[in-house]
Amino acid sequence: MLKILDKEYSIMELNLSSANLSDRCIDEMAQRLKGKDLSLRRLNISNNKFSVRGLGSLLQCFQSNMNGTIFKLESLIVDRNDLSKENSAFNKLLVSCLKMSRLKQLSFASCKLDPTTVEAMGEGMKINRLLEHLCLRDNFIGIDALPPFLEACLTNAGMKL
Repeated sequence: MLKILDKEYSIMELNLSSANLSDRCIDEMAQRLKGKDLSLRRLNISNNKFSVRGLGSLLQCFQSNMNGTIFKLESLIVDRNDLSKENSAFNKLLVSCLKMSRLKQLSFASCKLDPTTVEAMGEGMKINRLLEHLCLRDNFIGIDALPPFLEACLTNAGMKL
């Protein structure tokens, strides 16, 4: 199925929700997308079986594509994947992608995010002025992470929580 990503297509929306994607599948997808000038604007990878490791591979791919100004993704939906294993390298990648991206919609509902990941998101949101919609429903944000996160949201005038 991922062979379709080997060619230059003008796919604007890719919905891989509930496709049973593992870390290995996400790694493969990231390798096939790396360095490509894609028209992809919306990616839905919700309700799969990948972890922080797989999503980290995809974020690295996005980061390398952003450096070449070929990153056009505006909506990333990651809902209902277990991202509970806190990983500082993942958090740094997430911040970097938020800072450099065109993302307008980001959804991590029911991903078992921990407070450190939410704090990292807040850091990236201070710089990303395009983000309009952020969904963190059904995660463990925690009382300590909430004030800095809300402060970051308030710095982004276009944000709808």
